[in-house]
Amino acid sequence: MGDFDFDLQLYLRRIGHVPEVEPTIECLKILHFHQLHTIPFENFDIQLNRSIDLTPEVQFRKLIFDSRGGYCFELNGLFLAAIRKA
Repeated sequence: MGDFDFDLQLYLRRIGHVPEVEPTIECLKILHFHQLHTIPFENFDIQLNRSIDLTPEVQFRKLIFDSRGGYCFELNGLFLAAIRKA
């Protein structure tokens, strides 16, 4: 992840998750559900021949700040960063 500081609170706000995050299987399921239902799969960049940058900073900006969706590597990278931070 380098020097990127993943902002867990912004991520939780984006996915609409309000309760406290706990290191449990139940919480993992809830986080997965919320991300799956709030951040869509999209492949617009691929269809438009734009390059995909998988660095955490770029993924976070695109999926959280720009409120866009992403394709599998972007979505899974974001989720991995979130659960590592939690």
